[in-house]
Amino acid sequence: MPSGPGILAPDERGSRTPGMMYPSGRGDMPPGYGSRMGMGNTGADYRGDRMGPGGAGPRDSAPMSGSKGLLVNPGQRDASSNQPPSQSSAVPQSSSPRSAAPAPAPAPAPAPKLSADQICKRIASTLEEYVETEDIKEVAATLEELPNKDQHYYVVSKSLEMAFDVIKYTDSLGKLLDHLFENKVLTMKHVEKGFEDILEFFEDMTIDFPAAPKVMGSFIVSGLSAGYVTWDFLKSTSDRFMKATDYQPKFLGAVLKSLMESLGTVEGRKVWQESGKTLNDFGVTDQMAFVNGNHLADLFPLQRIEKSVVAMLEANKADQEIIDEVESMIDVVDREVSRCVVKCCLGKIFQELGGREALKQVTSENLIEPNEKACFSKRQELLRRWLGKDCDQSYALFELQDCVSALEYPPGTNRGCDERRGNDDVCRVLLALPGNSV
Repeated sequence: MPSGPGILAPDERGSRTPGMMYPSGRGDMPPGYGSRMGMGNTGADYRGDRMGPGGAGPRDSAPMSGSKGLLVNPGQRDASSNQPPSQSSAVPQSSSPRSAAPAPAPAPAPAPKLSADQICKRIASTLEEYVETEDIKEVAATLEELPNKDQHYYVVSKSLEMAFDVIKYTDSLGKLLDHLFENKVLTMKHVEKGFEDILEFFEDMTIDFPAAPKVMGSFIVSGLSAGYVTWDFLKSTSDRFMKATDYQPKFLGAVLKSLMESLGTVEGRKVWQESGKTLNDFGVTDQMAFVNGNHLADLFPLQRIEKSVVAMLEANKADQEIIDEVESMIDVVDREVSRCVVKCCLGKIFQELGGREALKQVTSENLIEPNEKACFSKRQELLRRWLGKDCDQSYALFELQDCVSALEYPPGTNRGCDERRGNDDVCRVLLALPGNSV
């Protein structure tokens, strides 16, 4: 292919396409520019309109004689025949600006941005590689390179799906989410959207993935410990997606079983109590059936404790014997347990006093009738065993008020629970302190 001043190299001609910006900044090729450059006519020289045939010289430089070239003086022909051609006989160089060196090729166009679908595919392939290598840093680096950070939520939803399908991935993918959140690669917004996308269809997914409840519970417990999952989020999300189908209790059961398996009885109960939630918040109506059905007796020991204490009170067992039994059933006796014991004691005392109908017949204005005081004093060791703090006494007081309310506030029964009395009177009734003048 010919080359020379004013002729563009083939690779440069091929890269000129309509609409492409040129180094000059003029945009598209000007009209007729391609015909002058010889585009579409391989080997054509843009000087062809100004040169003679074969490029021998300008058409208007001198008259031609046939095809013999330029005329010369006959006297000079012989002398010049033995001389090498002079520099002046070479093809004259055009002074036109078009004979300047070609402009450099334009910079390559930036790579096109990835679509949301392409980003999700990139994340999926990265996670598939991760479960084989467990290279957390590589995952973090890949996510940081992605142009759209909003798509990071897919790391969470895809991790859940992969673990549902292959349960052995649960631990490694859980650790990955912990790391990404701790290092601010994932935000709370990413995590919540990722979980929401799965929880919206979770009930249906459990049909295809039987291990899904256990896996989901494990991820949630990990998130609770790391701080990117909250009980408020679980409550609101399950309300939205599961309340209408009564699936909430099953969902909570899976979470609480994972809580006990991962953290143990003591720490598991602590996490649940600090949540401030109740079983009723998650649609549980029959607590005993829920506890037994999910094997959560260690997390909710009150049912077992209540059953045992009531039986021992009916058998007229000594206070210390009942205390020993309760403490053998649970590692830590907290306020809920102490309130449960108070409830059992009050039930037995009211029964001994004749029940609701008998108590309604009492018209005395005394705060405590002598027979009431005797019944309370008999169980004062059990009543006071776990009420060493004011806050513990308040919890027991709540149970006392509930019991008296259930009796419709009979006038002769523990009148300290009446709104006309203060808390000091109520506590004195509850504790049945010996020697008090009431």
